[in-house]
Amino acid sequence: VCMNKDILKPIIRTCIIIAAIFGLYLQIFVDGLHKLNFYTIWSNIAVMIFYIYCMTRKEDSEGLLRIKGGVVLGITLTFIVYNVLLLPVAKPENVYTWKNYTLHYIVPVLCILDCLIYDKVRYKWQDPLYWTIFPLFYAIFTLIKGIIYPVNIPGEDSPFPYFFVDINKLGVSGVAKYIVVICIFYIIMGYILLFIKKIGLKK
Repeated sequence: VCMNKDILKPIIRTCIIIAAIFGLYLQIFVDGLHKLNFYTIWSNIAVMIFYIYCMTRKEDSEGLLRIKGGVVLGITLTFIVYNVLLLPVAKPENVYTWKNYTLHYIVPVLCILDCLIYDKVRYKWQDPLYWTIFPLFYAIFTLIKGIIYPVNIPGEDSPFPYFFVDINKLGVSGVAKYIVVICIFYIIMGYILLFIKKIGLKK
C-alpha cells in the first residue's frame, strides 16, 4: 500500500501542475490579462510555481512543507469561497467550462489530497497566522487597485473583482466585515490543518 502511495505522489503532483497551467492558460491568455484581478488566478499561480519547485527536489524539508501549508490553504480558500459565495450567483455558461473545473475544483482537491496524504510535518502554532498574509495582501491590493483605477473589469459591472470587496456598493464597513470573517475562517482552517497533522504524526 505504501509503495502504491509513493508511486501516486509524483503523478498527483504532475496532474496539479498540468491542470494549473491549462486552467491559467485558458483564463489569462484566452480570456485576457484582466483575469489577473481575481484571487483564483493568484492562488493557482502560487500552486503552479510551488509544485514545479517541489518537483525539482528529492525530498521536502520541514520548512518547505510549512510554506506548502499556506499554499494549500490558499487554494482551499479558492475552492470554498467559489462554492459558497460565487457559485450560487454564477452564470451557467461560466460554470460548465474547463477553465472553471481546473482552477476551482481539480487543482484545489488534488492539492488538499496531496497535503493530507503525503505531508509529514509538524506545523508551528504561528503558521496559520503567517498563512493569512497571502489572502489579506490580495484583499488590500485589489481594494487599492479598484480605488486608484476605478474602471470596470471586462465582464464585470465594477472595478472590483468580487462583490464582497466592492467598496462602492458595500461601503468600507461592509467590505471590512467580509474581509474579517474570511480571515477568521481562514485562520480556523489553518488550525484545523495543524491539528490534523498533529494527530496524524502521533499515529
